[in-house]
Amino acid sequence: MFRLPFPVYEYLVPIPGVQAPEGFTCEEARIMSGFPHTVNLLPNLQLVLFLPNGVATLWRDADPGAVVSDSDDQRLPLCESDPEKIPHLYGPPLRAMLIGGGDVLASVPIVAGGRCYLPHAGGSNRMVRIELIILEWFLTAGSLRGSGDFGSKFSFAWRIADQASDSFSTPPIHPEVNRRIAGYTAGMPSGKA
Repeated sequence: MFRLPFPVYEYLVPIPGVQAPEGFTCEEARIMSGFPHTVNLLPNLQLVLFLPNGVATLWRDADPGAVVSDSDDQRLPLCESDPEKIPHLYGPPLRAMLIGGGDVLASVPIVAGGRCYLPHAGGSNRMVRIELIILEWFLTAGSLRGSGDFGSKFSFAWRIADQASDSFSTPPIHPEVNRRIAGYTAGMPSGKA
């Protein structure tokens, strides 16, 4: 007797989109003027999206609508029985640079849902300027070749992150620590806990 497979897709949790927390400025940029693509954050601060692969002939000869990189590839589950998708997932590495006053302040990889502070800590006088969250992107070969509407887009959220917070809260105590403290103080004489 032939049985249909169990319909698990009806019970799977849908893959959530990345949401920007409160206090972030969301930017959704259509890439119309080719690559690298620059987004002005502040008067003297820009975020530049680029693709450092050094293979211009590959994009010149490709179909302008061919997908070069897509954030959905990093979010969707990878089926081990489909090895055809693996080379596409680890394709060209998109990166973003933070430029301030004409100087490159930081360079980070573009990762779906990635959250980082730019520039990264490590230098003695490299203070953090912004916090960046990568929401989604879609990049076609036509956008790598030059200007035009080829459907490419880049969405991210950012906020100025060079100052500490004005308010703090007490971090929650782990339930296991609470249990151990309660057991310890229960055995002590009154007035000593």
